[in-house]
Amino acid sequence: MTGETNMSDIADMPDIHGYRIESVLGQDGNVTLYKAVDLALNQLVAIKVFNPEFFADAGFRDMYFQEVDKIKDVHHQNVAAILDVIHDGDRHCIVMEHLESSLKSRVSSSGGGAGGLVLESNVVGDDEDDFAAAPDGPAGKGLTAGEALDVALQVAQGLKVVHGHGLVHRNINSYNIMFRLDGTPVLTNFAVIPAVGAGFKPTAVQPPLDPHYMSPEQLSNAQVDPRSDIYSLGIVLFEMLTGRLPFESDSNASVAEKHQSASLPELQGDLKKYQLLLEQMVAKETDYRIQNANKLVALLENPAQVSSVQMSQSLDEAHPRFESKQQIEDYTRPRADVPSGSVSPEIPSEERRSFHKTPYKEGKGKSGFFSDFFADPVRIVLVVVGVFLLGLTAYFLLKSSGGAVDVDS
Repeated sequence: MTGETNMSDIADMPDIHGYRIESVLGQDGNVTLYKAVDLALNQLVAIKVFNPEFFADAGFRDMYFQEVDKIKDVHHQNVAAILDVIHDGDRHCIVMEHLESSLKSRVSSSGGGAGGLVLESNVVGDDEDDFAAAPDGPAGKGLTAGEALDVALQVAQGLKVVHGHGLVHRNINSYNIMFRLDGTPVLTNFAVIPAVGAGFKPTAVQPPLDPHYMSPEQLSNAQVDPRSDIYSLGIVLFEMLTGRLPFESDSNASVAEKHQSASLPELQGDLKKYQLLLEQMVAKETDYRIQNANKLVALLENPAQVSSVQMSQSLDEAHPRFESKQQIEDYTRPRADVPSGSVSPEIPSEERRSFHKTPYKEGKGKSGFFSDFFADPVRIVLVVVGVFLLGLTAYFLLKSSGGAVDVDS
């Protein structure tokens, strides 16, 4: 945010029953966000007031607020609260918990704020730089590694509840993780995307999300599920640990391409112990990502215990274990960059089959016991020697017993 605007500077301040408007937090063509006081409770709130033209189509409006009602039903200390939804003629408002500071301001300690309004925010707070004086730590300008992991853990605990309601946040970034005055991190700003039916254009509905935090499937407009949120939280965790984003460029298209193809940068020094955790959170393919928020919470609760074996056990049993950095890179690298048979020689052949998820073939035949067994020349030699020794033993046994066998007896 660029800062609050005093109400005296705004010509047309809304009159919303039960609330006193204090200032403008931000605005764009479709929505204006106000800081206000709930007169009944005497507490600060944030109110989003939509431009009437945004809901010119009544069908879209109804679907939109059906999604808002689902988010309103989510109650957790790490998920910002929607307090009320107001429909007054052609005026539609969402009343939300007022929050004080963003994670972005704490990581950067720059005081620059969020820089702009997020169109589909469900909860918006002013971006005061309460944490600018936080001491520098190994995790970046405003966070230590311990603080970063604690924030990620609490957000993941909120995601457990969000996903349990059948919702996907779709808009996790360091602007949309904010703090209450007591320091509790709070997940805000769901991307409200109604089910788009006949007559609605998806491009007109989707919010302007930040590609720096979006999962590969989200960037390619594919179906998303809770694992997309895990990816985005992994990007945020990398930012908290290092003070920078893993994939940066001077164009959004280039950033999107890096999410699709580039490997996660290596953590340095004492942060190296978190590399495996991050690799699993931001795996390019959803099948190789940490599969749900429950497993993520368990890993974040004991980050010092994360190992290649534990990381593999956090996935489904069908996924091979990671025993080397090369295996991790093969998993996180897009499949187009890993042609069949190009996996590192240090990976056992049994695990190579799982990497590509295709039937293992030797020549033109299908895999089987005999084709696998006789694929090794040493085994063939051993079989020949064994047969020879068995024949020689049988010969001497027959000779010692009289040299002849009566087949009619």
